[in-house]
Amino acid sequence: MNKKDNNKDDNRRIRTIITIIIIIIIILLLITCCNSKKLGFIGNMFNNEGSFIIDKDTNDLEIILNKDLIFDTKNSKIFLNDDNLKISYSYKNINPKKFTCKTSNAKIATCQVKKGYIIVKPKGTGKVEIILDTKVNGKIYRATTNVTIKKSNNKYLALSSTNGTIDLYKNKTAIVTYTLVGIEGKVTVKIDNKDIADVKIVDGVLKVTAKKKGKAKITLTVKSNGKTYTVTYDLTVIDTTPSTSKNSSNNTTNSTTKDNNKINNITHKKNND
Repeated sequence: MNKKDNNKDDNRRIRTIITIIIIIIIILLLITCCNSKKLGFIGNMFNNEGSFIIDKDTNDLEIILNKDLIFDTKNSKIFLNDDNLKISYSYKNINPKKFTCKTSNAKIATCQVKKGYIIVKPKGTGKVEIILDTKVNGKIYRATTNVTIKKSNNKYLALSSTNGTIDLYKNKTAIVTYTLVGIEGKVTVKIDNKDIADVKIVDGVLKVTAKKKGKAKITLTVKSNGKTYTVTYDLTVIDTTPSTSKNSSNNTTNSTTKDNNKINNITHKKNND
């Protein structure tokens, strides 16, 4: 083979390599611009945060995925007998007015949008995608996250905290939330020292009103399906009233006592006269 033939082979090889590179680039561009769900695993490899899709269901509006609107977590877990799951979201570079939320399978879970977070309510077991949308300047910004719902036989009564302190000077009352997981029934409450505080259930929360310094134990109880569930809360009541205020109060009391003594003395003298 002569030198001229070698050059032809080299040129053919170079053209082939260039053609392959161009084809690869075109394929990558197509994958990035298309919906990863339609392309399966390959699409998921390239359609990551910051990508966008065109969706016929949204009148061919451009949908920007997981870029300027994102969930704070990509994967979450919740049990079927849990009341709900809260997932926070955040956004940047956009000024949204309204958010909409939906799930990939309403039989597994439903969702509701709140300010700064969404509430996911479990309906069945399995994995479900949570989809949060907002429309800004003719584009749809979308955040997605996955939630796995599992079965659980756990049943319990839980408090937001097991102990707390109330300051008589700053705030005489405290609100303690509780949760029923997998059980239903009327919650009752009692305290082992009524001189320290009053406790009662108001609108599904525990309201504690302190009376004087000291410690007490609060017990919440609920009966469900023949079983009794209890949880306790250790309360400490303190008083950080400034000493000057206490002295002022004492001085007022002393002054009143002296004035009363003067009046009594004057009355006594008159009676003697």
